[in-house]
Parts: sequence; structure tokens; C-alpha cells
Amino acid sequence: MTKQEAKQLQLKIVKDLNISIKNIKYFSGHDGMQGINADVYFKGNKFAHAYDDAHGGGMDIRPINYTKDNMQILYDLEKTLNDLPTYTIELGNPPKEIIFNHSLDMLIDILAEAKDDERDFKKGIIYLDENGDQIIAHWKKSTLINMVKTNPSIVQNRYNKLINEGKKILNVDYLSKLGINITSQV
Repeated sequence: MTKQEAKQLQLKIVKDLNISIKNIKYFSGHDGMQGINADVYFKGNKFAHAYDDAHGGGMDIRPINYTKDNMQILYDLEKTLNDLPTYTIELGNPPKEIIFNHSLDMLIDILAEAKDDERDFKKGIIYLDENGDQIIAHWKKSTLINMVKTNPSIVQNRYNKLINEGKKILNVDYLSKLGINITSQV
């Protein structure tokens, strides 16, 4: 499974379990690593707070208060995630298979990343490189929407070039809404 396929699997689990996060705040943690704070919601109700100080170790996820209901939600979610089958991702060059278990902290990281992706989709053409990492093809002095308004052919040409190189474009729906002619991808 690729990193992108694993991300899609995790986002499906988040949707199926009806988990969301809000009030995401990033900060510079230990040795410049990125830390995160976020409120965690289950079925639209805030029940926990997640905090990762980026100092090593796992994310700290605690109920907002220690009521029986919030403790039960946390317990049930963790049990459900533990009962899901493991998945394997090929990482590195040469690729090595790494086995992962599902966990609430990984889902919170994926949700935060998805919110960042949603924001990034408006910055430029988002595609996957040969390692499965997301890259933004953007214009230094203009936003994507301004480029489409003022120079649509430049954006269209960049899109066509990436498709011809076999790149997988991630924000095709947004590009299509802006008027870019979307062709099928490899």
C-alpha cells in the first residue's frame, strides 16, 4: 500500500467513526519539530483534547472532562481501532515494508493533514512525486485563483505538463471548478 492509499484508508475510517477535529494550532516544539493542539469531536460533540509537544513519544489525548460518557467514547474508539487489521506501507528507497496499527493519534494527524491539504489545494497544483510525497506547483507572486483569472493558459500548460510526466494530481476537482480542462490521469 502506498502512503496515499494509507491516507485514504485512514480518512475513510475517520468518516465511518464520525471523528473530527477543530481548533488546530501548530507550534514549534522540541528541536524545531512541529507540535499540535486540537479539540477532538465524536459525532459532532467535543469529547477530548489532543496535544503533541513534539518532544518524542506519543500524542496525549485526554477527555475534556473525566465524565463516564467521555471516558467510554475514548475507550470504545481505541478498542475499535485496535480491532481493525494492520496495514503495510512501503517506505524509503529501496522500499521497505512497515506494518502499522490504527490509532486515534494517527487519525488526528491525518485529519490535521487533510485540513492542511484542503487549504493547500487553493495555492497551486498539488501532485504526488515518485516517493508518494505531495508537492505544490505554485507561482511565487500570485495565487492559483489569480493565475487562472489572469493567465489561465500558464496554469493549463503546467497541469498538462504534470499529466504528461505521469504525475497524479490531487486537486483536480478544485482545478476543474476554476476552469482548467481536466484530462484523465495515469
